[in-house]
Amino acid sequence: MTPVSIVLALMFVGLWFVVLSTWELRNWRAVGLTVVGTGAILLAGLLPWPLRGLTQAGAWGATLWVLLVRTELVVAMPAAEYRFVSAYIASLGRLGRLKGRALEVDPTTLVAEYEAAIRSIERLEAPADWTQLQADTVRELERRLAMMKLLHAPPPADTLRVAEAQWREVMQRFRRMREAKSGFWRGLGAS
Repeated sequence: MTPVSIVLALMFVGLWFVVLSTWELRNWRAVGLTVVGTGAILLAGLLPWPLRGLTQAGAWGATLWVLLVRTELVVAMPAAEYRFVSAYIASLGRLGRLKGRALEVDPTTLVAEYEAAIRSIERLEAPADWTQLQADTVRELERRLAMMKLLHAPPPADTLRVAEAQWREVMQRFRRMREAKSGFWRGLGAS
């Protein structure tokens, strides 16, 4: 295998990995763009040497740029919903990182940061279909915040089990909604 073949293989693997590894890009638009990008890279291989490498790199770079930087161009859900879902996921990630640092952070700081993360979810502009999920998420997080403020020790095991079950239900509903709104064929035939 030549170095050029190895580089080409890595280009294709990288391109398809990006598409298949993120929920935003697992749809017909992103796959179509990736197929066109893959075809352009292969066709550029027919050009003479100096032009071949530049054209292949350009096709790969342009395709990745759209997929990674201008994701909103190929995402299946409407722009307002995509902005909400992305911000919602980022806020949940913030809470997850905070949970990971819980033992390292002063309890007062932990509560303040947790409350700020809840407020960030509360301030999101949720499209109509997402308002109930947003309210339920805030409600569940507020319950946890109240436990953090009132209890200076971990809550009883049965209280934790109930809270975890309620949180799992909210997250399962979020995943179902996200999957329904960003399905592979969603938006096909719509302008």
